[in-house]
Amino acid sequence: MAQNLTHNAMIEARADDGFLAALEAHRRGAFDRAVAGYRRVVAETPAHVDAWGNLCAALLAEGRADEAVDAGKRALALRPDMAELHINVAAALKTLGRLVEARRALEQAIALQPDSASAQVNLGNVLRAAGHADAALEAYELAAVLAPGDIAAHSNQGLALKDLGRPEAALIRFRRALAVNPGAAEVHFNLGNTLRATGTLEDATESLERAVALDPAHLRVRTNLGVTLRDLGRIDAAVDVFDGVIALDPDYADAHWNRALALLLVGDFRRGWPAYEWRWQATSMTPRSFAQPLWDGAPPEWRTILLHAEQGLGDCLQFIRYAPLVAAKGAKVVVECPPALVGLLQSCVGISEIVPRGAALPEFDLHAPLMSLPALLDTRADNIPADIPYLSAPDSAASELRAALGAAQPGSTKIGFVWADNRQHENDHNRSCAAACFAPLGEVENVFLYSMQRDVAANALEQLPGTVDLAPFLDDFCATAFAVSELDLIITVDTALAHLAGALGRPVWLLLPHAPEWRWQLAREDSPWYPDMRLFRQTRPGDWCGVFECVAQALTTGY
Repeated sequence: MAQNLTHNAMIEARADDGFLAALEAHRRGAFDRAVAGYRRVVAETPAHVDAWGNLCAALLAEGRADEAVDAGKRALALRPDMAELHINVAAALKTLGRLVEARRALEQAIALQPDSASAQVNLGNVLRAAGHADAALEAYELAAVLAPGDIAAHSNQGLALKDLGRPEAALIRFRRALAVNPGAAEVHFNLGNTLRATGTLEDATESLERAVALDPAHLRVRTNLGVTLRDLGRIDAAVDVFDGVIALDPDYADAHWNRALALLLVGDFRRGWPAYEWRWQATSMTPRSFAQPLWDGAPPEWRTILLHAEQGLGDCLQFIRYAPLVAAKGAKVVVECPPALVGLLQSCVGISEIVPRGAALPEFDLHAPLMSLPALLDTRADNIPADIPYLSAPDSAASELRAALGAAQPGSTKIGFVWADNRQHENDHNRSCAAACFAPLGEVENVFLYSMQRDVAANALEQLPGTVDLAPFLDDFCATAFAVSELDLIITVDTALAHLAGALGRPVWLLLPHAPEWRWQLAREDSPWYPDMRLFRQTRPGDWCGVFECVAQALTTGY
């Protein structure tokens, strides 16, 4: 080697030294130092394609996707024939939600390198993000053929299969990935989540505990472990897990939120209600923004308070009970609610005005979300406001509904029932059952069944011979309330109908999954929220047969 380097050669030598230092920082996960090092390299040697390419990857690892795209495109301008660069740019574009561009970049990478498993895995990721789980699965399967030892190819097949509603097939792929690498924390995490979705809670706990052991700093893994322990009814252990996450990151909203649900599930309202306010940070719910301040629970001194509904119709029906209490404190109460409930809520005392959501609001001084009222009014397990009924049904109804309700033989026990909730609800697969589950109830002596299920599948009622379908006549909640008031008993899974019957003070039997929502608590057969409600619970995940055996027995022996 010559002893005297030219100026350009000296720059290139320094650049190579700087590149190696940046690369070492990159490998150690010191991405900020890697980014700074790569930038120094490209400043001195703008044509250093590896530095530009690695800068793209390091910026993406730091969450700076916009800058990563720019760096990747600078690299591509120098070497458009490098498949790896197209893959890196695609990953950054996916992070930005620019899925069409990301797909094009990956198709270019595959054209350049058809045997690239990495390109196929990334293409699958983009397709899955775009909602094309079936096409994503094909890409992952091809990647697994190209590189049988690629753990992502196997694990991501599992994710796509889970998206496609094939959890059992997904479990096979996750286990295949773990056969390749038993120490992959993310795969244990995915396996645990899928086991939880299938109701295999003990196995799910084992997988999630393994994931935590492999990656103790993974807060989402820890939180999901806590959720699974909560589903098992191991509340103290679940709260300990959530507290551990919060100790690591006091602002980790998902842990606070799930901790709140665990505490409320066991009636620990003192700690549960304040933590419930984390719903705004941890869920897709967006807090309302008004110029007027939030009510803090202080005496309102005859000011007008806007109570605005949130979450589902059932939540509104359950918590509208607090409106009279707010009025009793000296407030003029205005309620904003879903349009479907306006007519029914007119019967709730203490409300001065009801406004359908989306309509212009009247003047008001303070506001409060409806589900923040238990905390504001210091609700405890021993003072739940349960002065039932707090809603009433209208006196009149359409003649068609009256005629349908009169179909039962005199002396029959008239039972209205619902077997499914909103199919878009994230927990619908757990809390809904099949229509056919109700068929044995129609065989009980002196029982007459009325279906109140909306959006019924074409063949669902064929499984329920002799059942009268009320749904065509239940065009609003007032009509439904009238029907409930005319029936002897309501039997339903966890739906708004349960809250409606409870608020009307009508007998209602609620059918609950093994892991119920917090409001129904654990182990008890009654509800402190609705004195006329009886709870029937699964003794193990998915066991609706056992629930309906208990219901049939209760009907036979006289409820």
